[in-house]
Amino acid sequence: MPERHGTHGRAIYEALRKPRTQGELRELVGMSRSGVLHLLRRMQRDGLVHPVERVCHTMIWERNRDGLRLNI
Repeated sequence: MPERHGTHGRAIYEALRKPRTQGELRELVGMSRSGVLHLLRRMQRDGLVHPVERVCHTMIWERNRDGLRLNI
C-alpha cells in the first residue's frame, strides 16, 4: 500500500479481507465518516479498493482482486 495512506489506510485495507460497509470501517479505525470516505476514494483512485454495492445510503467496499499495486 502506498505510504501516503498511512496507518488508517493499512487498517482499512486489512479489514477489507471481506466486503464491509463504510460504517463498519469507521468503527474499526476510529475515523469520522467523511475521513473514511475520503480515504476510501483515495485508495480507489490508486486501484486498491472499489465499491461493490450500494444498499440504501450505505456503500459496501472491498479490495481489488488484482491489488498488485501494494507496497506493504
